[in-house]
Amino acid sequence: MWHEARRSEKKVHDMMDAARKRAQRRAVYLAKRRGDPQQSIQVVGSRSRAYRDDALYQATEDQQGL
Repeated sequence: MWHEARRSEKKVHDMMDAARKRAQRRAVYLAKRRGDPQQSIQVVGSRSRAYRDDALYQATEDQQGL
């Protein structure tokens, strides 16, 4: 009876260790995937311009710079 309890306790500890290692690997993977948002922009469809600040957008739309 003691051996059976010890065996099941060992299984539980092994499962906890495996879950911890998976969580660490997942955290490293997600940290690598996360990065600069500007690098991960993907635009599909018609051609358009992306402006980073409102002042540049207003100047372009009003055509004051031309």
